[in-house]
Amino acid sequence: MFPTRPSDPKLESLKKELINNPDILCVTRAWNPFYNEVTRNGFSWAGKKEGDDVYFHVLGADVDYAKTYKLELKEGRFFSSEFSTDNTAIVINEEAAKILGFRNPIGEIITTSRGSKLNIIGVVKDFHIQSLHYKIGPLIMQIGSSNNFYIKMKPDKIISTVDFIKTTFKSYDPGLPIDFHFLDDDYDNLYRTERRMGKIFSYFSLLAIIISCLGLIGLSSFMTERRTKEIGIRKINGAKATEIFYLLSGEYIIWVMISIIIACPIAWYAMNKWLQNFAYRIDLTWVVFALAGIFALLIALLTVSFQSYKAASKNPVEALRYE
Repeated sequence: MFPTRPSDPKLESLKKELINNPDILCVTRAWNPFYNEVTRNGFSWAGKKEGDDVYFHVLGADVDYAKTYKLELKEGRFFSSEFSTDNTAIVINEEAAKILGFRNPIGEIITTSRGSKLNIIGVVKDFHIQSLHYKIGPLIMQIGSSNNFYIKMKPDKIISTVDFIKTTFKSYDPGLPIDFHFLDDDYDNLYRTERRMGKIFSYFSLLAIIISCLGLIGLSSFMTERRTKEIGIRKINGAKATEIFYLLSGEYIIWVMISIIIACPIAWYAMNKWLQNFAYRIDLTWVVFALAGIFALLIALLTVSFQSYKAASKNPVEALRYE
């Protein structure tokens, strides 16, 4: 059996039956909104500059698309079944309106490379049709048929509604396999690599901290043992326990600060390179590195403080007897 074509009335009947379910809030037939890599050029319009060939993202949708995704209209209106002329109408986003340069884009005409005239009926506020790795590009939305159904359900009725959708879908026998998944999962998949990298770096960072702490504990224990008599002599000569504590801990703090100074430029360069993969990103400031440095100092101080405190509070007589 051949699959049902997007223009087949059977699919529109299926959509109407789905909408009749009180647990279904909205249904739209459209292209996938998160993987829109379809771009077209060759458009012309009044006032277009010579050689200015712009690539526009093109999205096919039906009249319920804006309602389902809660798109905000800035000017004009969205597609409606009440207007038969909407088959040659388009809705653009703010970025497209900016590029076209119309003072009032509603009613203006865009001509395709094939000579078709498209009438602008609305402008929607910019929304992401790709991941945040890309900037929001100029978008043209047209009435278009699709085999993809996007359904908004009541949150507390998901299980029963999914069963209803599957049963209804099979009853229409559209000749298409049902590939049911949630847009939340599609959205998460856009950043799967970043989440995976985040987990890997978290595990390695934790492992590095543990290894560093073990090394500091071993080193501080070794150095304290070597300086046992020195500590005893200092205490006999009037050195306070706090002075001994700062003496032993200060050496490690200096080395930790040197390592922070070396690591900060490397970390800044690596993070800046990684952030360049995103069109929308934060700016790295010195505050981030200052907090990281303070955190590293605190970890180092807490790690060696036990050995330093133990040596500083030791009886000087016992320290002088130490061999």
